[in-house]
Amino acid sequence: MTRYKFILTFLFLHFIVFSFAQKEQIKWLDFEQAIALQKTTPKKIFIDVCTDWCTWCVVMDRRTYVNEKIIQELNQNYYSVKLNAESTKEFFFQSKKFINKGATSNNMNELAIALLQGQMAFPAIVFIDEKSDLISSISGYQSPKNMKFILNYISSNSYKKMPYANFLKINN
Repeated sequence: MTRYKFILTFLFLHFIVFSFAQKEQIKWLDFEQAIALQKTTPKKIFIDVCTDWCTWCVVMDRRTYVNEKIIQELNQNYYSVKLNAESTKEFFFQSKKFINKGATSNNMNELAIALLQGQMAFPAIVFIDEKSDLISSISGYQSPKNMKFILNYISSNSYKKMPYANFLKINN
């Protein structure tokens, strides 16, 4: 009987601990934090460029960025940044100052404009290499499946060796 109580108690406590354990989340950083960390411990930077009014940005938050494999890949191989394209914050990057000029720039921050090379479509993701050079930017909703391939393509440096379509053929 004592053994039976012990097993029940163990199972109950096990259930309680794992029921309330927090699920791993993406370690989002400010842009400045990611750039500073990159100087001491080089990693690629993943930037989710979004706006407050972007419906598909919210869908990505709820579907793509909660996927366990996406979370693991981002936390392991990237510094992850959420950047509001309409931010009024001043940014300093590659010896340049970026601001939001308001009505003259359609309320977009110059950093978002530069990172997206003027292609202001949301959601968008941007990849910066370990030397703070732009690798690529991609606009549009990315499902967890698509995002997994994109993240792997960039983190494995396959983008230096082959077009994305070839990477997909090999890895699909």
